[in-house]
Amino acid sequence: MLLNHIEFGMMPAAAVTANRFSTGHLEDSFNPATDRAAAMIAPGKLRLQKGIRRETAAELERRGHQVETVAGPIGHPVMVYLDHDTGKMHAAGDPKAPRYVGAVD
Repeated sequence: MLLNHIEFGMMPAAAVTANRFSTGHLEDSFNPATDRAAAMIAPGKLRLQKGIRRETAAELERRGHQVETVAGPIGHPVMVYLDHDTGKMHAAGDPKAPRYVGAVD
């Protein structure tokens, strides 16, 4: 969502409802194993929301990812943005999650 806002100029309502992905391809920082490879949560796994193009999923699979498509939400996002030029706050939550948010000056 942050990249949607920073890189693509999306306001919170668009950023939190855009299709997302998640990966388990990371170390479990709470796992005390000295063999860090053993601390990997789900190597190569990538979850995509259903609305992401099938061509994109196929390319990710071609590159070695184990792609899973999910119909429901990924995460429970909320976002608040303060426009410093206008002083206006923009807030949104993903209703598919279901998440709702409000902001008060």
